[in-house]
Amino acid sequence: FPLYPYNTTLVALGVAGLVWAAAQLRRRPMLGAVVFVSGLVVLFLIRPTFVWIIVGPACFVPMVMVPPGHRTRALAVASIGAVAVLGVQIHDVAVFGQWTTSSWTSENLIGALLRSGAVSQRDVLRAAGSDRCLQSLARDPVFWGSVSAYDPSCFGAHQDLAHRALVLDGDTKDDNGYIQFNSLARLDLAEHWNTLALKVLVRHPLAVWSMAWGGTRYRSSWEISMSPAFSFPDVGANLAAGAPLTSLGRPLGVVFPGVAATLVATGLVLVWRRRRHLTHRDRVMVITAVTLGYCVVLGTLLEWGENARFMAEAYPLLVIGAVVALAMIADQLGFGASARRAGVLASGAALGAGDPAAGSDISAPASE
Repeated sequence: FPLYPYNTTLVALGVAGLVWAAAQLRRRPMLGAVVFVSGLVVLFLIRPTFVWIIVGPACFVPMVMVPPGHRTRALAVASIGAVAVLGVQIHDVAVFGQWTTSSWTSENLIGALLRSGAVSQRDVLRAAGSDRCLQSLARDPVFWGSVSAYDPSCFGAHQDLAHRALVLDGDTKDDNGYIQFNSLARLDLAEHWNTLALKVLVRHPLAVWSMAWGGTRYRSSWEISMSPAFSFPDVGANLAAGAPLTSLGRPLGVVFPGVAATLVATGLVLVWRRRRHLTHRDRVMVITAVTLGYCVVLGTLLEWGENARFMAEAYPLLVIGAVVALAMIADQLGFGASARRAGVLASGAALGAGDPAAGSDISAPASE
């Protein structure tokens, strides 16, 4: 993508880092605020689903969680992050006419609708109308075509601004004649893909929902998302290389998501029951659940085929949310400090933060 390569592992670490930072906001407010906002900016640059209209306002979340005396500095940190996000997006809109940080966003969406069967090739061609560029995009059967596959009218619209483009460009990005993520040629197509995607969605406004919930001729993207991550076909070689350990982990891969999601839902119910007197841990639980939901929903609505792979981004949030929920349930049942201590240690391990007693209180008793 324009500034950084996309990687599911980096995103998984990034979203876990957001929760860790949120957990620090009470006792180490400035550390938590800086890490939280920095994490959002990095996720925005790495993963196009973290769009500016969501990430920008999210930068100000620390302001409502830090102690009152630190809110001015938290506001300053949040403002720096929001300006950075907005600046990058304004650059991409002005230079390439793309509404995310990736030229792949709309191209991938159209490809997903086609692969799932929610729309047909004829539907896309009709949406393209008489525009020669859009027609050439709509005829691409794999949506990963070479530069020569598209009409010349698709290129050159932004060449006068190309010298001001903040992209990682070079010959290595166009190996074998294919347009790679962050070459100028690829980004020059972004505006056209956006136009075609909008035309398709205007003609078929329920296509995304149809893809998510499936039909008689294809599996739903939701069903694929809920499949174990190891069911993604392209990881077969990795599983074979890691045997027998990977084989031992498969039963856990089947059971874990459902159990963890149930625990997270239970934690949210407990938060709702005491919504008038929220603790810091309750707020961290909400941030975990909201981020988890965002990753899952966007990975379901905008993709078809690799959904199980993208769920790997959400697994750390399931781990953290489940452990925090267990600590909340222990409090509710009156298990005492020993159960909370177990939750603190497990949360620290999950977050990579060591013992949160030194600074994080996400498993502190509800009375705090």
